[in-house]
Amino acid sequence: MQNLLRILRLVARLLLGLTFTFSGFVKVVDPYGFAYKLQDYFTAFGMDGLHSFALVFSILLSGAELLLGMLMLLDELRPLATWGIFLFMAFFTPLTLYLAIANPVTDCGCFGDAIKITNWQTFYKNLLFLSAAVLLIVGPWKNQLYISRRYRYAQFALWGLLALASIAPGIYAVRHLPMLDFRAYHIGASIPDGMTTPPGAPADEYATTFIYEKDGKQQEFTEDNYPWEDSTWTYVSSETVMVKQGYQPPIKEFYLNDPAGQDVALEILRKPGDLLMVVSPFIERISSDDVDRLNRLYDSVTDYGMRMILATASPQEVRAQFATKGLHVPIYVGDERVLKTVIRAHPGVVLMRQGTVLAKWTMRNLPEDSFFLRNPMAAAVSALHAHTERLPLYMLLASLLLFWGLQATMRAHERRGA
Repeated sequence: MQNLLRILRLVARLLLGLTFTFSGFVKVVDPYGFAYKLQDYFTAFGMDGLHSFALVFSILLSGAELLLGMLMLLDELRPLATWGIFLFMAFFTPLTLYLAIANPVTDCGCFGDAIKITNWQTFYKNLLFLSAAVLLIVGPWKNQLYISRRYRYAQFALWGLLALASIAPGIYAVRHLPMLDFRAYHIGASIPDGMTTPPGAPADEYATTFIYEKDGKQQEFTEDNYPWEDSTWTYVSSETVMVKQGYQPPIKEFYLNDPAGQDVALEILRKPGDLLMVVSPFIERISSDDVDRLNRLYDSVTDYGMRMILATASPQEVRAQFATKGLHVPIYVGDERVLKTVIRAHPGVVLMRQGTVLAKWTMRNLPEDSFFLRNPMAAAVSALHAHTERLPLYMLLASLLLFWGLQATMRAHERRGA
């Protein structure tokens, strides 16, 4: 019985550790995305006043989830990891039950943009994880805490570094861009292709139920057996429902309206040549310094033959007020939520060639004008950008391996010393 219990605890620890580590990581690497999801929750529960704190909550909450998952995997700070995960599950399990029933937010955001699951799937998942957390809470196992006698200060320092490593991806993403991009607008993605349904893709399937009446009695029929040739039956009503969803394009509601209100997105994206698209959902947030920087860039790249536009969701009156700042870049109007998804920056710059995303920058990281003039082949920019984007991720993984190695070394030394 004790052996079985040890095996179950090991399975529960690994299950919770891996899930919390993955869930926390995919959210903390994209803190703006999780912040937007938190704002959806705040709106649904009438807490709009918390919108301005969403980004801070996003980094702290996802960082805590990542930290608890890593502690559980490494079997460090066992009381903190066990109670922390149990409290997480005790809070979110009833919350997800309410979300599944009331459906105020269609996607829970549990795994960020990496994996999308329904509210009911989330609730069933949480029931399993809550059961695993209860298994670890029951009994004295959770109270066992290993603190090194000879290297306790080094151990404390490593715990602190692990906590910093849990929020570091979020801080990096706010200052630069997410290390990993799970969205449909990632580098290498073709926006026009993502907007269209490929030939031969599965279509939506529907079923229609007919109600006919005869001799005062109503009866249901399907499309295969309804009595359309029998005049003794009288048609009453029909209902058509989707029984199987077909292919859904990954990119929806992407549009760029010109000053006349016409959607010219595909025309702009498919035009041969390179395109710089400045994305600013709220154009009023562009500073005067950014306006000067964008004007210089616009003059340089257009002289060279590149195109440059700005996409925003700000209404006409706001755009009219902003016009006094003297921005030269042509302005097009898009959907606010879509523009926030294209790039996690306010503003950000996206380099494309015929609709294929080649590189992304925040204004902080935007190269000098001469960079674009020296590199007419924008594909070279994509390769350079992809390499530098992965570097922080490699550093984070190396830090985790270093932590595990140092902890294993300290424990081995103590066992030999004993």
